[in-house]
Amino acid sequence: MEGSRAQSFEINNEKLRSVQEGKQVPSSTPVLVDYFGHSCVRIVSPLGLSVLIDPWRNDPAWGWWFPVDFPEVKVDIALSTHAHFDHDALHIPKALITMERMVGTYTLGDIRITGLADKHMSASVGKTRWTDIQKDTGEDFAPPTNNLHMDNVIYVVETGGITLVHWGDNRPVPEVFVDEYLRKQPIDVLFIPVDESEHILSYGQADAIMEAYKPGVTIPIHYLMHGVNTVLSTLQPCEPWILTHKNIVEISSSRFPVSPGQYPQQGDAVGTFGNHYTRD
Repeated sequence: MEGSRAQSFEINNEKLRSVQEGKQVPSSTPVLVDYFGHSCVRIVSPLGLSVLIDPWRNDPAWGWWFPVDFPEVKVDIALSTHAHFDHDALHIPKALITMERMVGTYTLGDIRITGLADKHMSASVGKTRWTDIQKDTGEDFAPPTNNLHMDNVIYVVETGGITLVHWGDNRPVPEVFVDEYLRKQPIDVLFIPVDESEHILSYGQADAIMEAYKPGVTIPIHYLMHGVNTVLSTLQPCEPWILTHKNIVEISSSRFPVSPGQYPQQGDAVGTFGNHYTRD
């Protein structure tokens, strides 16, 4: 088991002290999204605050998913959507603030984070129906009696006039409170786990989520990226799903800048980082 390494970090909270006192001035730059591969994204606000979601690690019990360790990147806030190894490596990044499965609302500077408690996908319909392992372990993944590792938090991050939603590995239809919250919330960027193997969401489920919440642009995560994850994950590329859509937004690098009003919230636009990822 890994534990916190924060005692050894050669960083401190001087920046956060300045932010809480209102001494930092936001820039006119767009909100920046950096993709680390798998389900991990970093959101950088106009004030320069960074939020990292779902850094990953290997777990010997599940095989060699990641050929290279997650980078010890410096960030202000690190979040995890759920307690699975490919989402919960909060001990690796050099983060000033860490929050696992945070439910409720947290604000700092020009960032507002809302965590919506729901449930992990518990009935995979993909090519490798990994949830069938319940038949061997005797564990029931389905709510309301599931163990903690099958809980999931959907994160809503608001900053710079932009709203970004990270789905984690949530089930396709959240419970009523979460569903209604997301329907009332104009969403600019939605990150959802969809790949050719339909490991978490099927193509139809992913499309239904887009139709329900009408984000400006939907970006797949949790797919096969050579250099980030391996075929032992059973994941496949996301491009076949992307190509089922007509409105495709070009993302030519691991960094995706987003400005208010840039993408009309119609629920039909998709974009992919492809095999672009950062380690910085």
